[in-house]
Amino acid sequence: MINLPRPDASVAMQFGTKPEPDNMQVDFNRVYQELIVPALEAAGLEVFRADQERRAGDIRTDMFHELLVADLVVADLMIDNP
Repeated sequence: MINLPRPDASVAMQFGTKPEPDNMQVDFNRVYQELIVPALEAAGLEVFRADQERRAGDIRTDMFHELLVADLVVADLMIDNP
């Protein structure tokens, strides 16, 4: 049996803890680790978020590259993120 690589899922979202418009704090790293990653892995996807990149460089360039090459993109639009 041949093991094919799992499809990639790129997650575009905030990092760290940030306030919502009503000033409630949201821990986006926890949302990612406890909700998004388990759901995508259960669906058979290899999950990646730009802050996991180990190479030096511009995180925006890495993020845009991942958006272009990923099989699936999940975007968390919970709060504004210019």
